[in-house]
Amino acid sequence: MPDVWRIVPLADATPPAPTTEARARRWWRDLLERWRGAVGEAKDPTPADEDLDALGEAWLARLQPRPPVAEQRVAVAAWREARRHGLLLRPDDGSWDAALDDPAGDAPTLVEPPEAAGLGMRLPGDVVALLEGDDDLHLARLERWWVRHHDGLDALRDLLGRLAIRRGPWSADVAPSAWAWMRRTFPEARGLPSPSRPAPLDGAALRAWLGTDPALRLRGTGKPPDDRTFRALAARANGEAGVAAAIWALAMRDGHERGADTDGGDASDDGGDARVWLRDPATVDLPGAASLPREDLLLLHAVLLHGVAGPEVLGAAVGLTAREAGVTMRVLAAPDLLTWSEGDRVRVAPAALPSIWSRFDAEAIAGVRG
Repeated sequence: MPDVWRIVPLADATPPAPTTEARARRWWRDLLERWRGAVGEAKDPTPADEDLDALGEAWLARLQPRPPVAEQRVAVAAWREARRHGLLLRPDDGSWDAALDDPAGDAPTLVEPPEAAGLGMRLPGDVVALLEGDDDLHLARLERWWVRHHDGLDALRDLLGRLAIRRGPWSADVAPSAWAWMRRTFPEARGLPSPSRPAPLDGAALRAWLGTDPALRLRGTGKPPDDRTFRALAARANGEAGVAAAIWALAMRDGHERGADTDGGDASDDGGDARVWLRDPATVDLPGAASLPREDLLLLHAVLLHGVAGPEVLGAAVGLTAREAGVTMRVLAAPDLLTWSEGDRVRVAPAALPSIWSRFDAEAIAGVRG
């Protein structure tokens, strides 16, 4: 997959979308398949629902490969080498976390965020000393250096201001929603370089990454997933790798062909010779934010602004007590809008991001995707 896992300027990061021609071809194909079914020319080979089971976690993991961290590290290193100062938008879905949190080779000094940002926090002295020096630095997760509260901004504003005037080489990464909010709010942020981001993945890239297993069959046709399948996946995921992988897992999860293993093992664990019947990624039900009350939506927004956050930070950001924020966190985790991370902290579940982005756009909530 040459030149797929790469970093590009934000202005060049156009998400994939179905073309007018592709939509027309899909409409015609669907019409033809319905006509063939009506005249009995084609029989749907998909097993009945009662003959299908959920995939075991081991098999699901085999069919849902992780992003290639080695290739991502090469891309990050090339991006850093090409500039003296750089800002990278770290995807909300976690798909580049491993490469950014554990760089390889001749990487710059990694400056990690505090364990827990709090109200009234000041920039630590050791961080100030690094920023005043000349060493090559990478500051990870700028969104975790603050609390969106009038008493929680000092450390981040100090950090952004020092980066803006720093002569030594540096790079930093930040959540897209956090950066969109910061650049509208903080004068210090406007002195930083225009950001870059991982290139969105199109259908061809997703097919090469996710669609190589011969066990996969499309429901309705019995054929392997085709280019249209992966174009639909890319468009629905907005080109985000982690979102695409989460949708792919949902499309596969209940498609294990019961009793089809011929190796004497448990097909739910390793697959054997069984087939996996894949739902169309364009029709998979995803966690939905359309009916959420605005108060819950604002807490989701606060989670995106802070990347990963616990009840104290989220409560301060949306005007709740920590206990009230914790209750809302549990309410939003139940329908898989949030997922637990790092103890009592949460992040937005990758599969929920398309619905949340859409709802934010409809509500005109600032600071969505950079």
